[in-house]
Amino acid sequence: MNPYEVMEYEDETGYSQIREWLAELQRSSPRERAKASRLIQKLEQLGTNLRMPHCKQIKGPIWELRKDGVRIYYWQQAKYTTKVEEG
Repeated sequence: MNPYEVMEYEDETGYSQIREWLAELQRSSPRERAKASRLIQKLEQLGTNLRMPHCKQIKGPIWELRKDGVRIYYWQQAKYTTKVEEG
């Protein structure tokens, strides 16, 4: 079990842009989908201890996971919970 919980951001209707984006990546570019999955796994393992080159603070509480063109935005919602959104 990973020490940090990473949750997909959902709007009030239950729509998740990142869920849709990851599904599209799986269909169109499995290699890019694998990169995104590895970034999310790193975030689950390291949480707020994750640093460059895997992430960068964008503005305020918003951070960006990054690898070879794959961008995923995230923010910490609780001590061990992080929300992710497609970048």
